[in-house]
Order: sequence, then structure tokens, then C-alpha cells
Amino acid sequence: MFQSLALGALLLVNSLSIFGYATFSRNSQLLVTYPWAQPIFENAYWVFARLQILLALLAMLFLLHNKVRGKWVPAFCAAVLISLGSEFCGTTWGLPFGSYEYTDLLGPTLFGRVPYLIPLSWFFMGISSFGISQTVFTGTKFSFARILLASWILMSWDLTLDPAMSHLAPFWTWNEAGPYFGTPLLNLAGWYVTGFCIMLSFEVLRVNRWISAIPTTSLLTFYGANLVLPLGIVVAAGLWEAVAISGICYSIVAFIFLYRRLFWSPPLLTQLPIE
Repeated sequence: MFQSLALGALLLVNSLSIFGYATFSRNSQLLVTYPWAQPIFENAYWVFARLQILLALLAMLFLLHNKVRGKWVPAFCAAVLISLGSEFCGTTWGLPFGSYEYTDLLGPTLFGRVPYLIPLSWFFMGISSFGISQTVFTGTKFSFARILLASWILMSWDLTLDPAMSHLAPFWTWNEAGPYFGTPLLNLAGWYVTGFCIMLSFEVLRVNRWISAIPTTSLLTFYGANLVLPLGIVVAAGLWEAVAISGICYSIVAFIFLYRRLFWSPPLLTQLPIE
């Protein structure tokens, strides 16, 4: 029940955010026509962004608690620590993502650099990506194929996230503009490497042994609910290249899934047991 309420609230916030962006950000003259909307618009960016992350976290925590109780805690700690370290290095030395800085829209920061909400989003999107990959490469043994695919699924989210939240909205800024809607290509490599480290930690912690208890439909629904916001914003802005590239990446995931289901090929990489 609580999970459904949190997910419903998340979808509502995302829908309002997309509507607000498409209506007022793309047509700023409407703020003059409708003066009552101006104070709402001025606070919408920071309110809805923080609310979106918190609601997504609640939805995931309710889902995990209902299905696996406290087994998720070690994975949470690993994902938060790895992503925080990666984000701190990125905002300090420009690696592994490139040189960038967060604005104050996402709230208080850790070590004066990384908003505390950011590592939380790495966790809930990381665990959903890993769970989706688990449906393709099933089993309780250590699987590099599962790690590689989960990292790809997580990175694919960023293909609309960065254009929406950096190019179209000022949640973080790049010190050196790159070719992908102002984002350097190094950022994609950084996402994949960070995701790989998180997924590797999930394998070591044997997350695959309990995440199968979570229905695939729940994981896909959660992932999709978080994809809706950046995807809706880039569609409203007409960034069709970002939509197409994102679609290609997800098509690759779908192809691998169908190939495994239809032909039941051996794993892409050898699975090694962990004693």
C-alpha cells in the first residue's frame, strides 16, 4: 500500500514537473499572462527535484522492505559510498565524469560538493538496474554478464537525465561544454565505470540471491517512473537526438533479453561461483 502511494505520488510530481516545464519554461510569456503562476514557477525547480528523489527513494525502500526486509542495507551502504566517492572526485578533480559543479537546487551538500540526495538516486536506480539485469542473466553464481548489462541499463538513464537536468535545467553545470548537449563524452564513461563498481559490489554482496524475490514488473515500473521525468522534458524541448540515442540503448537491452529468452544461449561471459 505505502509503496503504491509513494509511486503514485512520484508519478504525479513527475507529471506536474513535465507540464510546468512544457508550459512555462518553454513559454515564459505565460508568466506575465498568469501572474499567479510566477511564484510557483520560481520555486518549482528546487521543490519538485528534491521531492522527486525523496519519493523515489521511499517507493524503493517500501518495495525492498516488503519483499526482502533488511537484506538491502549492505547494498545501500556500498552504492552510497561508491557513488559519493565518484561524485566527489568528479566535482573536485574532474574524474571520472569531467569537470562540473552542482548548483544549490538539489539542497545541502556533503563535503561542500555533492548534494546528499545524489548518492541516494545512485542507489535506487542502481538496484533497479541490477534487478532488471538479473531477469536476463539469472542465477545465484557470480556473473560478469549481469554486471555489464546492469551498468549499461544504469548509464542509459543518463542519456536523457543529463540533457534534461543540465542542458535544459540548471541542476549542475559543466566547466567545459561537451558535444552531447553540453555534456562531455567522458561523462558517459564515468557513468558506466561508476555503475560497474556499484554492480560489482552488488555481486560480491550476493544481491542476486535476494533480488529475485522482487517482481520484474515492479522493477521495470520503478525504473520507468524515474525515466519519465527526464524523458518527458527532453521530448517537450524537442531534443529528439537524445530520445533516439536513449531508445537505441534500451533496444539493445531488449534484444539481449529476447535473445536469451528465445534461444537460451550460454551466458555472454563465464559465470564463476562465489563460495
